[in-house]
Amino acid sequence: MTDAETGLWVEQNGSGAPVLLMIHGLGATAEVWRGVIHIAKERWPGRWIAPDLRGHGRSPWGRPYSFGAHAADMARLIGDPGGGPVVVLGHSMGGVVGLALATGLFGVDVTAVVGVGIKVTWREEDLEWIRASIARPVRWFDTREEATERFLRLAGLPAGEPAEGSLTRSGVVEQDGRFRVAMDPAAPEVGPPPMEDLVARSRASVRLACGEHDGLTSAREHRRFDEDAIELSGLGHNAHVEDPDAVWRLVATAINAS
Repeated sequence: MTDAETGLWVEQNGSGAPVLLMIHGLGATAEVWRGVIHIAKERWPGRWIAPDLRGHGRSPWGRPYSFGAHAADMARLIGDPGGGPVVVLGHSMGGVVGLALATGLFGVDVTAVVGVGIKVTWREEDLEWIRASIARPVRWFDTREEATERFLRLAGLPAGEPAEGSLTRSGVVEQDGRFRVAMDPAAPEVGPPPMEDLVARSRASVRLACGEHDGLTSAREHRRFDEDAIELSGLGHNAHVEDPDAVWRLVATAINAS
């Protein structure tokens, strides 16, 4: 459904506190949380929210794309700041948005942030990719399968997802018989995250984690910002897709520690 306040597409359920906010990474959509959502429906005691960020999936495009702009969107989506504590589960870029929200600058009482697969080391070639993406025009494909392949690659998801599945359909747009990736090419302009500053300013407990085989980051790199950062055995960059139960255990542990 589309949220009337923000215009973002969002799936949510439950009521009351605490609130669980699940924020996807760059290029992805809320559908990557499908396995975690199944668990939340059974175990989460309050309201849970899983949006498509602006410029992604079924949400509208709209610059500027920045961690602050996304955090402001999330604060509006959550609504009443007196509605109780918020726990953020964020993947990659979504984890950074969660850290921005936890600074207290957006009027939301975030008590715990679980960041999975946040890329914390950026090289010049990474920055060049961002610049090239922003300058690149929308790329159209003749078939849904071609656009699906592109979507999966941009989101860092494994190839082989069916083109008609809920995940891939959320990341591909059809128009006049042609197909494109739903993400705005300008969305990567968020750039590298100011991790040291965000973690230092967080009012919430912070737990970082990543898959053992994550090609974009590592637990060793995460321990610069969280000395107890967790390596998820046998998993890759999209650990929440590969093993929702393992990621849910991170949430449960973070709540107990907050």
